[in-house]
Amino acid sequence: STAEGSINTRVSNEESTRTSSDASLTTRVSSEEVARASADTSLDTRVSTEESTRTAADASLTTRVSSEEVARSSADASIVATISSNASFDLSIETRLSTEEVTRSTADSSLTTRVSNEESARVSGDASVAAAASTSLSTAEGSINTRVSNEESTRASADSSLTTRVSNEESTRTSADASLTTRVSTEESARASADSSLNSVLSAEVSNRIADVDAEQSRAESAELVLTNNLSAETSSRVSGDASLNTALGSAELSLSSRIATEESTRSSADTSLTSRVSTEESNRTAADSSLNNAITGETSSRVSADASLAAEISAINASDFGKVGTTGSVNGTNKEFPLNSVLVVNTEFVYLNGLLQKAGDDYTLVTNLAASPNTVRIDFVTAPKLGSSVQFAGNVVA
Repeated sequence: STAEGSINTRVSNEESTRTSSDASLTTRVSSEEVARASADTSLDTRVSTEESTRTAADASLTTRVSSEEVARSSADASIVATISSNASFDLSIETRLSTEEVTRSTADSSLTTRVSNEESARVSGDASVAAAASTSLSTAEGSINTRVSNEESTRASADSSLTTRVSNEESTRTSADASLTTRVSTEESARASADSSLNSVLSAEVSNRIADVDAEQSRAESAELVLTNNLSAETSSRVSGDASLNTALGSAELSLSSRIATEESTRSSADTSLTSRVSTEESNRTAADSSLNNAITGETSSRVSADASLAAEISAINASDFGKVGTTGSVNGTNKEFPLNSVLVVNTEFVYLNGLLQKAGDDYTLVTNLAASPNTVRIDFVTAPKLGSSVQFAGNVVA
């Protein structure tokens, strides 16, 4: 009875231990399933992220290639426009075309390098995803297999000590193990299927990338061929244009040289004629200046002689009782007639208006008497002196 009680106690303890172990195993398997599900979700997320990244990178590559195509097209159009609008710079076109060819070659080389780098980055990224997926799956499978093997060993050791009394427990454990094996197999199949799907996706992605790169390479080569042909045609056109321009320039230079020679001859003849005319004008001016100097000298002599004669006449007049005489005429602005208070000898009169000596005939006239030897008795101004003017008369008074 004591032995049976001890056995029952041990069996109960073993059952409790087994139950606790089963619960722990179930918990650990559940945790492993959760961890696997989380890992699968994380792997799916990473694959999706990688796909999104690849898609975005492809879109970026497509955009960049399109931009490069647009830039190349714009550059080609710019070349054509520049060549068309700058015909006057034909002499430098070969240099510019050579520079453009080098630039295009460099740009094409850069594009090829960038496409190659993108391919390498794609292949590296794909390999990294595959390696990460393979490592994660291998680690998970190894961990499950190791833990299952350890658990099986523990179970087998425990079951061998309870062969008789825990046969039902062994059946339960066997069923549980079969279920676990089934679940592990299912997990392995799911992982294998996911790996196969991932490999298919990655293979399709690599194929698409290779096809895109091949298509872009073909397009770039075709564009380069068109550009090369256009540049060759433009070069030929420029050579022909340069030859034509050189011919035209030669003709223009010859014509210009002839015209310059004609102009130089004309200018030389005109300069000679001008020099002759200037010399003639200088001679004429010298003669005219000499004549003018002679005339001035003669006029000066005449004036000196006239002044001397006038001075002598004045002296003679003064010597023969020359004097002032009064008048009864009124200076009112309208009166022209001025009778003299004393009779003057004809042509000896001096008439002053406001201190200025007046000229007979131009400024005044003489009125004489009717005697055999007429004498001046009145002075008549041509224009009546203004009111307030000063009128003075003088002359040789008749005795």
